[in-house]
Amino acid sequence: MIRRPPRSTLSSSSAASDVYKRQDMESALWGLKFVDVAKKTILDKPRREEQPPCAVQLMLAPLWQVYTTFLGADFEGHVDTFNLEAAIDLSKKMNVDPTLWNKPRADCRGKLVAFMSNWLPIAKSVLDMVCEHSASPPDAQKGRLPLLANISKDLPSERPQDIKDFVPADIQTAMENCDPSEDAPMVAFISSLIDTEFVAGQLGSYGDEEVDLSQSFVGFARIFSGKVKTGMTVYLRTAASFGDSDGATSSDLLECKIDQVLLLRGRGLEEVDSLTAGCLCGLRGSDITKHVVKYATVSNRKDMPAMTPPRLSSASIVRLAVAPVNPMQLPNLIRGLTWLNKVDPQVEVIVLPTGEYVIGGAGEVHAERCIKDLKDTFAKIELTTSEPLVPFRETITTHTGKPKTVSVTTPFGHCTIELYLKQLPYEVLELLDNEEVNSNPSDNFVDKAVELMIGCEDRKKWVDVLGRDAIARKTREDAAIAADANTLPTIATIKARPASWGPKKLKFCGAILFDNTEDDGTDATELTEEEQQNKAYSHSKKQGCWDAVVSGFQIACMSGPMMEEPLHGIAVVLKSMTFHQDADPCLEMAVGGQVMIAVKDAIKRGVELHSRRIVEPMYNCSVYSSGATQGKIYSVLARRRANIVDEVMNEGSSGLFYISCSLPVLSSFGLQDELRIQTAGAATAQLQLTHWTIIDEDPYFVPTTKEELDEHGVVVPPNFAARTLRTVRKRKGLHRDLVVENATKQKFSIKS
Repeated sequence: MIRRPPRSTLSSSSAASDVYKRQDMESALWGLKFVDVAKKTILDKPRREEQPPCAVQLMLAPLWQVYTTFLGADFEGHVDTFNLEAAIDLSKKMNVDPTLWNKPRADCRGKLVAFMSNWLPIAKSVLDMVCEHSASPPDAQKGRLPLLANISKDLPSERPQDIKDFVPADIQTAMENCDPSEDAPMVAFISSLIDTEFVAGQLGSYGDEEVDLSQSFVGFARIFSGKVKTGMTVYLRTAASFGDSDGATSSDLLECKIDQVLLLRGRGLEEVDSLTAGCLCGLRGSDITKHVVKYATVSNRKDMPAMTPPRLSSASIVRLAVAPVNPMQLPNLIRGLTWLNKVDPQVEVIVLPTGEYVIGGAGEVHAERCIKDLKDTFAKIELTTSEPLVPFRETITTHTGKPKTVSVTTPFGHCTIELYLKQLPYEVLELLDNEEVNSNPSDNFVDKAVELMIGCEDRKKWVDVLGRDAIARKTREDAAIAADANTLPTIATIKARPASWGPKKLKFCGAILFDNTEDDGTDATELTEEEQQNKAYSHSKKQGCWDAVVSGFQIACMSGPMMEEPLHGIAVVLKSMTFHQDADPCLEMAVGGQVMIAVKDAIKRGVELHSRRIVEPMYNCSVYSSGATQGKIYSVLARRRANIVDEVMNEGSSGLFYISCSLPVLSSFGLQDELRIQTAGAATAQLQLTHWTIIDEDPYFVPTTKEELDEHGVVVPPNFAARTLRTVRKRKGLHRDLVVENATKQKFSIKS
């Protein structure tokens, strides 16, 4: 704790701040540095006993003197302790006009607040610090440009087709320098569509007309280079629209016209003729509003590729199925969902195979706000919503023993496929469970996962995939036998290369496909001539059917056998693909589709051969409250299967603390309302999706051993995993095993 220093005059500190160099003051202000006011120097040791440090003498002491002058020594602000003459003298020394704070009807504390607002206005001080410490647009642009677009310093003048996604050299130079000239290429990025309906009447061209959605929304854009002008023809690259085929349409080039360029001034809009690089503006145009979905890249050059989309802090994890109360208003719902998908960058709108329209939000509150906007603004109809739908994933447990191989032959006998499944090592599972890392990963993500497999503790169990070479090299490295860097294992040295990962359509990595068909362990010299011909024939046919293998793998990753949820943490090892020359050649055209279905069925059968588990999403929950409500908060979290991680007192506050825990998304609904009721509004929670975790319960548990029968009995009540599995299958209309409790009342006692 810093002790209050003796009273000092403000003139000495003011003089010191005027005489000392700024660099010297910034280096000496924090720490055990002392000031010599007489000699105007900075000392390492104090000149007298109990001399306060430099920061206390020059910063805190003047503030204490101001408070003492206005409120008295006890800072209570009694009327009899206020010295008006001393306050006026102090105000003159600080160049503050006494008439700005000396109001007759104001009390001592009110006069102090007025004095401080004029002496040290916080708004101006913060703005000055931001302007002083923020980098200039050209300097900041050079640092952030690699994160915004694909750039390269070694692009040739005529770009080949394989680097078409890179920014051309002249556009890259203009963006780095924030070139505002008219000759520079114009590049802007629309990050969202903003609602301007409340100010639409201020715009002359729309003031006398009824405002519709296309007119009330403008694109919020930042100009990176060039000049944007009214009436300019530009080219637009945006994301996929609601209802389009899967995948982004950023490669599609849309020609649009800018009708208005708007300067954003707080809550108002000002129409201007043009704006240059570095400005934030609003772009309005019928084509722009029609085609922009969440974000878009705008340029007057056709060869400008799409910029990197903004990275969201969390995924759309909570889903609600919506339907109109009046079925005749379904077109209104579709139109409203289209606008909601365009405006909200976080929301996800999908159509299930059953025909249901589903809205995905970042959480319960976000999903409720989307429903409210859909009712009041976009669709303007009455809606019915389902219970919140939480996505799950399916995985398998570690199998000790030989891999359980699955063999599948195509219907007409052209191809036989053998593969087996294994649970990925713990180190790789930690990587896949991290929602921030495993969100829309690149192909390098799989390379990182394989590197973790090479270095994991159980790498010897992966000899069939990684190969003995990589395992031996890593073992020698750990034993410090081989110090040569060339002997370290790499991805290129492993036996089975990672061929694909999926499900790519859902933008996360849950399973990895390893191709182990090239090396089956047999010596080519030991094979007969006929066997060598069959092997060569299978190898040639495999190249033509490899896309079908990957497609079957992707389909299987998206829909597991338990409840048609994506696979998670599984390695699929393709052991062999044998093509038979004696099959009917007339049906050879259908081999590709049959191989795809065979791979899908083989993977699902492989999952069913192992002990299966459900993977659920988890929130990082932070609950803020006072110490008096601590017990009630713990009881609420315990009922919701929360795992307490940490409990920390909030420093600088009296009795405030926060609890950090991992909370299942399925148990988070209604948490805020229950906390408010139990703590009388004293507690609040913040939720953020962070990771996935495996429910450590077997949903198919049946007691078989004597110990299990003694503990659980013959009839075992369903555990949490079994109840979750049954609920999801019932919601999706999948087959369920129904149990008859009483045969005489079978019609009424079937349990679901």
